[in-house]
Amino acid sequence: MNTRKPFAIINVRLNSKRLKEKILKKIKNKTILEYLINQVKKSQIKNNFIINTSKHKTNEKLINFCKMKKYNFYTGPENDLLKRTRLCAEANKVYYFVNIFSDGPLIDPEIINDMIDKYKSSNYDFVSNDIKTSYPPGNEVQVVKTSAIIQADNLCKKSNVREHSTLYIKLNQNKFKVCSIVAPKKYRRSDLNIELDTILDFKFIKKIIYGLDKKKINLLNIIKFLDNNSQLKKINSRVIRRWKKYRK
Repeated sequence: MNTRKPFAIINVRLNSKRLKEKILKKIKNKTILEYLINQVKKSQIKNNFIINTSKHKTNEKLINFCKMKKYNFYTGPENDLLKRTRLCAEANKVYYFVNIFSDGPLIDPEIINDMIDKYKSSNYDFVSNDIKTSYPPGNEVQVVKTSAIIQADNLCKKSNVREHSTLYIKLNQNKFKVCSIVAPKKYRRSDLNIELDTILDFKFIKKIIYGLDKKKINLLNIIKFLDNNSQLKKINSRVIRRWKKYRK
């Protein structure tokens, strides 16, 4: 592993059960994926990212979109995201990577930077802000040492755990050097769900993008906008979040 520059793996597939092809849906003539990548580019990662998808035929539309936009992409196993993430990291010869989730298209670049800085100033295998929920969901970031994802892939035997890229590490913290980041007070709004799982989330995110208009898309501006338009919080407040069974 020879690349120590910040590098992001963005996990994307098109066959999500609750909102198919959600990452290619458009707001203001721009896809959700483009919003996400624009946020990532504003961080230390810049253009050092790769779309990590699967070889399944359902992702052909995504692959063609990546080719058109000249986004780097990697294809691996469909349901084994742990293996796919390991292979992607190894193929790109990275010492560590930032794990980015496609259901957080408005991720704040400063949060990404904070997580990278924490990792670089320490000796952790895994730095994460989603072991406990303190940031608004949709702002999850993980920084992972490639040797740790290789170890997790070698040790994990349960298929339902392998469906998630880093879940084995989170469930077996005694085997890894893990750092759990808690949000500073200004970001501590776990009551806001700025993530994309359902059509209600899409409507909610659309309201935010139009509401911010020409303002910078960052978490503080989003919080201020939603607090000034509190009725909008009800749009997706009752959506069931499946990740809750894995974290507090």
